[in-house]
Amino acid sequence: MKLSQLLAIRFLVAAVCGIAVAALGSTFAAADDGPDLVAIDRYVRSEMDAQRIPGLALGILHVDRIVHVQGFGQAERSGPDVTPQTPFLIGSVTKSFTALAIMQLSEAGRVQLDAPVQRYLPWWRVADPEASARISVRHLLYQVSGLSKATGNAYATSGDTHDSALEDRVRALHDAELTAPVGTAWQYSNANYWTLGMIVQAVSGQSYETYIQQHIFDPLQMGNSYTSRTGAVQNGLPTGHRYWYGFPVASELPFDRGGLGSMGLSASAEDMASYLSVYLNRGRHGATTLVSPAGAAELQRAAVPTGLDGVSYAMGWDVGQIHGTTTISHDGSGFDSHANVVLIPERGWGVVVMENGENSPDEFFGSRRMTGIANGVAGLLIGEDPPSPSSSSTSLWVVYGVVLGILVIQVAGMARSVRTIRGWHTDPLHRPTGALRIAFRVGLPLLVSWTWGLVVLVGLPRVIRAPLPAMLMGLPDLGYPLVASAVLALGWGLARAVWAIRTLRTPHPCVCALERRHHPDELDKHLRRFDVHPHRDADPSSQPEPGSAAPPDLLLCPDLRNHVVAVGSTGHLPRSPPGTGGIRPGHAGEPGAVGVGHSVRRPAPRQIRRADTARTPTPCPDRVALVPGGAGPDHAGPTCGRREHPDG
Repeated sequence: MKLSQLLAIRFLVAAVCGIAVAALGSTFAAADDGPDLVAIDRYVRSEMDAQRIPGLALGILHVDRIVHVQGFGQAERSGPDVTPQTPFLIGSVTKSFTALAIMQLSEAGRVQLDAPVQRYLPWWRVADPEASARISVRHLLYQVSGLSKATGNAYATSGDTHDSALEDRVRALHDAELTAPVGTAWQYSNANYWTLGMIVQAVSGQSYETYIQQHIFDPLQMGNSYTSRTGAVQNGLPTGHRYWYGFPVASELPFDRGGLGSMGLSASAEDMASYLSVYLNRGRHGATTLVSPAGAAELQRAAVPTGLDGVSYAMGWDVGQIHGTTTISHDGSGFDSHANVVLIPERGWGVVVMENGENSPDEFFGSRRMTGIANGVAGLLIGEDPPSPSSSSTSLWVVYGVVLGILVIQVAGMARSVRTIRGWHTDPLHRPTGALRIAFRVGLPLLVSWTWGLVVLVGLPRVIRAPLPAMLMGLPDLGYPLVASAVLALGWGLARAVWAIRTLRTPHPCVCALERRHHPDELDKHLRRFDVHPHRDADPSSQPEPGSAAPPDLLLCPDLRNHVVAVGSTGHLPRSPPGTGGIRPGHAGEPGAVGVGHSVRRPAPRQIRRADTARTPTPCPDRVALVPGGAGPDHAGPTCGRREHPDG
């Protein structure tokens, strides 16, 4: 074979190999750098529709190159569309900015991470003086200072915008009780990052806002990012939304300048993509270096287990996994806004998703579907199928059902109590007697009502580790019904007890009541003789005809089904001779006699009452009727005494 032919063959083989390698390389590049953006956008839109999210911004980058930024929905109900330049509140994603600022000051030799906080803030302390001297900057960064989540949420509804707001907030920690020894347990607390923000301010000699602007926003050319709500609103910050029973409702909530360091920054999807490149590109963005490669790695290093399955905490970041791949992430949940950031360092991918709404009930009790959008996009970037759509979590609707059920039970219980206590007023036989029965019928309902009220108003805030106003602001569709239920329980419980006691202490309007239950045989015998039935209404059509042998002046209270009322022709009982038991025996028609031909003994003085004859009788209620037959000509009609007294 000639040399020229051999060279031609070699050239052809090399060309074929080159083409194959190029094709294979482009395939790998497509897999790494060319995700199916149409499928990703379709997935995001489907989640927005399913969750009724008003507006959303998405940013995707690979290493230090922005691959895709897109706005979805509207910033306001009838306002402009969301764009990649629309600023959103990023909530607790702010913590990573604070940690980055501390790392910058550390590499500049102005802050030592293991130095005590009091080196930079000599006045800083918590309730325990010894612990105050031991807490270091690193303890704050890793959330192991011992400060609790409840302490960090104590000012969740604050709207302090004074220049001294951050310092005032940090100084207020002087009486904060630690809930764990220093350095021993991870507890997510905003108070740690307030203090770090104050350290940035004290060491740099600038306000926290100015430092972030000059040392992070400006170098990264984050032109649509803001350290104040005022600046963000002036440049298109979308209206926030809280969710009520699955539906977003526009809200206007206060901005807390004292919380800077832990939250409060705002940024656009485009700017956030630039910011994330610092972590994927060894501390650099393009030609700009913010921290050294070692510093960038230290910020993302998993250091402390959080107690959640497979999740550890770095400096302002959560370290976990998605589909078996390590991720660096953090969410920023406000009361009416939401943000999520997910980094996949092994693949070089970064995702930011921001919404102008927050479905806190679903975040607490449901499937956290809003948080899942960023994870779903990250999964698509590494070749995983998007998560299957899921409806609202059953557990959340169970919670709604329980709260509604409690309110229904309360209203039904109130209606039943009204009927019961009214019954006690009109039918004394049904009144509870004895200390034990009264305690059960009056004291127990009061105890149950007040226990429930205190559980909601005092216990529930401790369980969720946030004050009651924060629960109302963040979980309005659960908070307001629960608080209404608690206030109703406290108020009605007390009102019911007072009403019941007053009813039990108030005598019945009828003059004299003989309790059938204490003399069933003897009384029934006499009633049968005259065809008088206490269970039958005292209605003329159901009573004996005039001239019968019925007692002449026997009064029946139809609503007192187990009582018989007896009076003389004067309309009241005269005083009885001593030793007769309070009812004078006699014959039918004799004034003051029971009228049954022989005496009826009463069981005890407290069970038979007579009228005070010194007082003028008053007419009985309409429900008390005179049994026809034998009434004296001077009888003025059924009457009752003004007051009743025990007759001994």
